[in-house]
Amino acid sequence: TFSNDIMVDNWAPINVHAQGGYIKSVLKKDDPSMNLDYPAVQFSIAFVSIGARSLVSLYFPMFVVFLIGLLSLTIGIFDFSRLGMIVSSVPMLVLFRMVIDSTSPPVAYATHLDFTFYLLVFLSLMILFIQMFIVLEGQRVKDLDKTVKDEVKNKLKKINTISFYSLLILLIVLMSYNFFR
Repeated sequence: TFSNDIMVDNWAPINVHAQGGYIKSVLKKDDPSMNLDYPAVQFSIAFVSIGARSLVSLYFPMFVVFLIGLLSLTIGIFDFSRLGMIVSSVPMLVLFRMVIDSTSPPVAYATHLDFTFYLLVFLSLMILFIQMFIVLEGQRVKDLDKTVKDEVKNKLKKINTISFYSLLILLIVLMSYNFFR
């Protein structure tokens, strides 16, 4: 049972377990008659986090930084600020790993938060490579005649649109997988 005086903020007990038994103390290795057995009880309590504090403080900033990078695909094809947005958001997202490491418990497996972080970094790097390709192609055709430039611009717009929707669908599918795994 729990006393009402115990203060455990944002955590609720979900399971209590007690196991009794004996612990053996070896006083002398060579003489088994010197071993002592004494009763012991091991108590364990499982808690679950209640509230949305960790959800807001960890997931929300990661998604905001990622969406800034994703929305860079909506800026004009020959605008250099599109590359600047994703170039600045990738390091912010990577540095957010220090925040995750300081707040997450040390475990040997990948948590939902770890999977989300790796997914957003991977998708951000894909956006970065797409942006670099589009900006470099735009610079390559900058001095060509207008018909070739318009043709390349339309091709880059199609690549940009397909990339935007593909990355958005990939984000939805993989986040759904992360939620239900």
